[in-house]
Amino acid sequence: MEKQTKQWLVRGSLLGFIAGSIFVASNKQARTKVITLANTTKTRTQHWIQVINDNRDSVMQQLQASKDNIMTIVDEASEDVEALMETSKNLKSHALNLVSSVQDSKEELLQLTAKLQAEKDMLEPSQELLPAPDEEDDQKKLEEL
Repeated sequence: MEKQTKQWLVRGSLLGFIAGSIFVASNKQARTKVITLANTTKTRTQHWIQVINDNRDSVMQQLQASKDNIMTIVDEASEDVEALMETSKNLKSHALNLVSSVQDSKEELLQLTAKLQAEKDMLEPSQELLPAPDEEDDQKKLEEL
C-alpha cells in the first residue's frame, strides 16, 4: 500500500512538472517570469556566496561563537536535568520513608489502643457484679421493713 502511494505521488509530480513545463514553454509571459526569477535567484545566490567568501573568517568566527553558545546552553540544560533527576529520586525516597513511618505509627497506635482497652476492661468492674438499680431499691425497701 505504501509503495503504491509513493509510485502514485512520483507519477503525479512528474505529470505536473511536464504540464507546467508545457504551459511555461507555450506562454511568453510565464516564460519571461520564470527566466526573471531564475536570474534573480542566481544573482542573489552569487552575491551571498561572494559575501561569505570575502568574510570567511568573520563568518566562521560567528558560526563558532554561535556553536559555542548553543553548546554552553545545552550543557547547562543537561546539568539542570541531572539535578532534577537526582532531586526527584531524593523526593521519592523521602516519600517512601514518610509512608513507612506513618504505617509504623498506625501499627503502634493500634497496638496501644488494644493495650489500653484491655487495661480498661480489667479495671472496670463488671456490670453483672453490681445489683441492678431496681434490685437496690428492692433491697432498701426490705431493709426498711
